[in-house]
Amino acid sequence: MSTSLDVDDSLDIGSPDEALAHTFRQRRLTYSKHHLQGAAAAAAALLAEDLSDVDDENTIDEKEAAGDKRTLASNQEDEPLSKRIKSEEPTSPSSKLDDSLRKRILHAGEIIKKASSHHPQQQHHSSHNHRLAPKSKWRQRFSFCSTAPDTALPFPRSVVGTYSCHGMEPVYDSDYEHSEESDEDKNSSESMAALNKSQQQTVAKINQDRGGIAYPYANDGKCALFGVYDGHGEGGELVSQYALGEVQRLLEEKLLGLPSTLKNGSKKLESIGEDVTGDNENGHSEKQTSSQEESLIKKAFRETFVKVDRGLLKESDIEPIYSGTTACVALLRHNKLYISNAGDSRAVLARRSTIKSDEENASAENDSTTLVTVPLSIDQNPDSQGEQERILSAGGFVSPPPEPGLSARVWLDAENTQIGLAMARSIGDHAVKGVGVTADPVVTVHEVQEEDEFIILATDGVWEFMESEDAVEIVSKYLYCKNGGNGNGNNCASKACEALIKAAMAKWHEYEGDYRDDITAIVVRLKDIWKYH
Repeated sequence: MSTSLDVDDSLDIGSPDEALAHTFRQRRLTYSKHHLQGAAAAAAALLAEDLSDVDDENTIDEKEAAGDKRTLASNQEDEPLSKRIKSEEPTSPSSKLDDSLRKRILHAGEIIKKASSHHPQQQHHSSHNHRLAPKSKWRQRFSFCSTAPDTALPFPRSVVGTYSCHGMEPVYDSDYEHSEESDEDKNSSESMAALNKSQQQTVAKINQDRGGIAYPYANDGKCALFGVYDGHGEGGELVSQYALGEVQRLLEEKLLGLPSTLKNGSKKLESIGEDVTGDNENGHSEKQTSSQEESLIKKAFRETFVKVDRGLLKESDIEPIYSGTTACVALLRHNKLYISNAGDSRAVLARRSTIKSDEENASAENDSTTLVTVPLSIDQNPDSQGEQERILSAGGFVSPPPEPGLSARVWLDAENTQIGLAMARSIGDHAVKGVGVTADPVVTVHEVQEEDEFIILATDGVWEFMESEDAVEIVSKYLYCKNGGNGNGNNCASKACEALIKAAMAKWHEYEGDYRDDITAIVVRLKDIWKYH
């Protein structure tokens, strides 16, 4: 994702090239010159207070080892995790903590200034100077982005498709300036030719999206993890990469730590229909096990996201104050699909529905089928009712969308000069964590039915100009027609995913011209997912 930076007092919004630049969508995080120094102390104080709620991983592990089997009560599902998780490390003296955080915040400001002083052409997604932390820190089975090699998927490409495309942005000629002479003759053919030439130049943005697949997962041949992460801000690609690996690792640890009676619970539930009709008591027991399993896995997801968010503060080569990432993660565990979402990436399900014929004596052969789009997640925008109430009660400010199609934003001040985050939940973005923005995800559970065909997980590069129903229609055309075949008679999820990305790219070109956001998607065929395990 791109970040709009404004640190130059002499910026002339009225010049043609800058005016055109300002027509492009400000994607996720807006910086202003007013906050680079002024917000440092305020954000440090907020973070110092926020860090007092960081959970102690060692303490939690000791309690689990001691047999503490507390379950998450239903009335606790919406309670902030910070109230239930203990401190992650001993509290340091406030003065030292404030100094340390203030230095990190000011360091982020220097990064912003340095980036804005360089020509955009110097930033490219495949640059050898691009900062990357050691891969050994992030244990992962498979991850992908636009620069990743063509690695073999854990699943056949006919079953699971992945695709990621870096964004594009226009580059304006820095040598083309409007002197008094050019202002007087700004309509001359020479001036317009220079401007038109500058408009035609584009450069590939650093791809801050990440996607990952882990299979087999948690020592289970019928368990897989899928996720898409949409980074934003300076170094957002580092945050999304870190979140990708850490979510996989920490969630797996928690799943392996589930009681043994629950580890096999999903396997038993696959035949729950037969159990309920044959033995009511056994059916009740299975339902109780299912409910307990869902509560514990929901809790595991929420604690994992919060720990990943806190862990960013310990990474010396990642700046999480003014950068962050969304996270939309799907855990497919036998016949249960868990969706954990923080931000505005999205997951949707395609379900086949039968339309009965209108004729009274018509046979079932005359019935037609269609695909129904089922939302598995909800975009967490700042102006959504529940999200906005939390932000306002925490002392934050929410500005309405400046125009239809744009997002509302979270601000630190009423004047809307300090930070402008276009989502209410995220991993990272610690400068606004003190005003209601949270990493605590919304977790939903879906029991996979026979009619469920496939799911789509995608970053907002897909959803910006495309409805969920349109995405399902595009994917279905390639999954269920000859044009989507892989040459062996099997329809291909990879081809369907690629078609979805290309359709999204065309939408960006139609509405935004030379600007395009990063785009990442995963398509999973549910009926065939365990066929090869």
